[in-house]
This record gives sequence, structure tokens and C-alpha cells, in this order.
Amino acid sequence: MINRENFIVGSCDKIDERLLEDRLTVEGNAVAIFLGDLTNYSDVNFKSEDFLTRDGRFLFCLGKSIRELGYSALDEVTVMSKCSQEIKDRITAMGGYKMIQRLIDIVNPQNTDAILDDLTKSNILIRLHKDGFNLFEEIVLDNGKKATPFKLFKGFNSTQVIDWYDERVSRLSKVNNNQIIYDEYVDFGAEFISDLQENKDQGVSFADAGEDINGDKISVAPFLSGNIMGLAPGTLSLFGGFSGVGKTTYMVGIIMSLIAQGKKVLVLENEIMKNKLYLMIFSWFISRYMNYQKLPKKKIESGVYTDEEKEVIEQAQKIWKEKFADKLRVVGLSSANSKLTAQIIKNAVLRSGFDTFIVDTFKLDDNIDANGALWQVMKNNISELEGLTKKYNVIGLATVQLTNSDLKRLWLDSSCLGTSKGIKEVCSNLILLRKLGGDLELINGSDIYCRPFRSKKNEKGDWIEEPYDADPGRVWRVLFIDKSRSGPDSGDTGVAYLLRYDGDHCSFYETAKCRPVRKIING
Repeated sequence: MINRENFIVGSCDKIDERLLEDRLTVEGNAVAIFLGDLTNYSDVNFKSEDFLTRDGRFLFCLGKSIRELGYSALDEVTVMSKCSQEIKDRITAMGGYKMIQRLIDIVNPQNTDAILDDLTKSNILIRLHKDGFNLFEEIVLDNGKKATPFKLFKGFNSTQVIDWYDERVSRLSKVNNNQIIYDEYVDFGAEFISDLQENKDQGVSFADAGEDINGDKISVAPFLSGNIMGLAPGTLSLFGGFSGVGKTTYMVGIIMSLIAQGKKVLVLENEIMKNKLYLMIFSWFISRYMNYQKLPKKKIESGVYTDEEKEVIEQAQKIWKEKFADKLRVVGLSSANSKLTAQIIKNAVLRSGFDTFIVDTFKLDDNIDANGALWQVMKNNISELEGLTKKYNVIGLATVQLTNSDLKRLWLDSSCLGTSKGIKEVCSNLILLRKLGGDLELINGSDIYCRPFRSKKNEKGDWIEEPYDADPGRVWRVLFIDKSRSGPDSGDTGVAYLLRYDGDHCSFYETAKCRPVRKIING
């Protein structure tokens, strides 16, 4: 029997005793590592909550408080001079500083990684058990032998435990973890024809975001969605644009389209602050879903409303909570970190059933040192993201920044990604967005006239182009498809899309097609 008096009240009430058998030793060894070298607190990310025993948590917090004072090593004089009388009394009751020194002396600092991993593994097993994962019931392994996961994990480190469950959960969700997707002899039989008829290559459409509160369809991006045949699971799409062009705003429409269809969307945000992103989404929701145009973004932000506006906001809050709140999760990151990003995505997919992730904005890790080969590092990181979409059969999107040196280019392609243009090889779709190159792009006869047009059928049923007069008083963006997984790209057709940008309500509207010239303005 485990003496639960050694544990903090409430910390292990619902934990199986088998998970606590070695806990005193595990925590004692970990504490000794920290107290023996206080710099370890700066190298790892343990918290006080990671310790369940009274003495373990107390000693961990003791060492951490001394470290926060700037000390790198522990000694009796420092402890007794810097600690409160209450803490000193606690140390005395535990056997005095000699007890701390004995604890430090029993561990070998060369085993730091292994000792701290033992604590990590113990915490992982406890968390898995709390989350409902089977640890103690016998299962049949791939080799036909029977074993209980808990006994199997005795010889595992923490990473191996996660990978083991990762592999099994992925298999249950019919996701192949191997690089081989299929291996078969070619057969154009009934199944092949049936798949074609069912259009199984069609991804999730983001043409619209369902219906608004009045029952009218909310248009998002019908042209673009149709061209690339939607966003397919197992693919990564990149949306590139210059700073301030509205990349995140464009993502809002796609997000709302996806969650309106029941998708669970994870957003990893490292570009803008939480409240700014939330304001974008709420502004879109008020304008498009609630079909209410009297509350531009700045008005919502002001907090000063009429009774009518307040009623609309309250209604929107209620509808959002009822219909959409559980379909959109945002994780804010203080800096770019590819490993952390991958881990968050994996956990969200396997634990919470998310089927779409968006990285805004994709960047190189802040601490990267690639010795001049940054383009290769970026390509590798994008490849890792793309690999996650295939591994877990989910939809992946990421925004990327275009180089400022290309701001005056009227025709955008992957070369605007600078040294990172090789990422085009990795993604399934590459979409690029820019501001209008001045009013001259809308004036017929100008040498940079972008020739806006709309397509319509004539009396014979043939598609013809009808010129479109775009209002220069509006705000416009030009969107290019530089790579499409399923259809022609702008380079093939010479055609881009003219989008009306409503920054007040965080919305884009596909208005017409156009044929931008391949020039550099003022160049």
C-alpha cells in the first residue's frame, strides 16, 4: 500500500497506486538533480505541479526560489540567510540542511537526463491514465504476444511511451505512419470508376460559410475553392502576402467556412495578439453571419454601443457559444518553434479530434542557426508540416511572408518567397496576395491596366468575357494561384482574381477575374 500521507492532499486521489509505487524515489532523484545544480532550472520546463509529494514539491520550489535570486549553486549559508523562518523550520523538521546534502550526494549528475526523464515519464503515464488510456489491461501486440502497456513501459523512456500510443492511435484512425501510402497493381475496375464518380479527390469546399442568420448563403471564395478543388485532407496549402495585405483576415473567412461545415480548426498564432485576432473573427461574424453592417471593427473595439448594437452583440455571443465555440481553438506562441508547433498539432489531432490546422505566420525558428542555408531549413520545416497532414490525414494551411523587395511587382509567383521559393515543391497549393498597384491598374488604357472581367454565357451557351469596371474608391487586392493541386494556375492562364477588401468588417469578396501585367511599377 502506498502511504498517501507523503503526497499533497488532492494530488493523487484518483491515481492508481501502481503509478505511484516508485514516485517517492523518482521525485527524490529529480529534486536532487535540481538542488545539486541550480542551473538545471533554466534548462528544463518543470513546474511545481509536476511534483505530487509534499517534500518533493517543497524542495523543488526551494531550489527554484534560490535560483531566481541569481544563485547557481546551493549551500547552507545561502539557504539559511535567504529563506523565511517558516521555510527554515520546515527544513529543520526534515532533518536540516544535512538532509538536503545527503539527497544531493546520492545522485550522479551524469545521469541528469535519465533522471529527469523518469519524472517526465511518470507524469505522462498519470496523465494518460486520467485521460482514459488503457495502461493495465492486457493487449495483443503485433508479434502476437500479450502484455499490459504499464509493464511494457518499464523499459521505455518518455518519448517512446508517447510514440507507442501515437502509433497505435494513428493506426486506429486508419492513418498509415509509413511513407508508403499504397502498393498495388493497377486496375481500372468498378472501384476506380466509382471513386471518379464520387469525386473523392474533391477537398473540403470553402466557397461559402453556410447560411447567415436570415438563411442567405455567405460567400467566401467560390472561384478559388473551385479552382483548387477545395482543401483536401493530407495536403498543405500556403497563403503568401506582403506585410499588411490582410493574410490573417483572409484566413478568417476560410476558418469560418470550415467550421460552418463541422470542421474542428486549430490556429497556431505567432503574428498578432489574441484580442486582435478575436476582434477580426467577431467582426466577420457580426457582419457576415449576423448580416449586420453597423458595427465596424473600430466600433466594436470602442465598447460604446446603441441599444440595437448591444442587442446584436449579445445575440452574436449567444449563437457563437451554441454553434461554433467548440470548433475553433487558438494557441498563441511567443515565438516560432517548429518542434513545439508539431507537438501541439499532434496532441490536438489525437486527443481532441481536430482535423484542420492553420499556422499564422510560418517562420523559421527564432533561435535557428543554419549557417547561410536558411532556405533549406525553411523547406525542411514546411516538409515537416506537410508530413503531419499526411500522417494524420488532416487539412493544413500556413501563411507566409513575401519579401519586401518585390513590393512593386505586379505579377506574383514563388520567386517572391526569396530564398524560400523551394517550398513550392512541398505544398499542394500556393496562393499569393498583394495590394492593387494604384488606381492605374483599374484604368483602361494605362500600361498597367489589369483588365478586370467577369465570365458569362452568351445565347449559344458559350462562356464569354465581359469587362468589369472596378470602383477605384473601393479597396482591392489581387490574388494569384501559383500552384494548384487540381487545376490550372495563374501562370498557365494568365488570370488572377480581383478581391474587394472590407477591412472594417474583416471580409474579402471575390468580385472579378483579371489579367495583371508582368511589370514592376516605378521600376
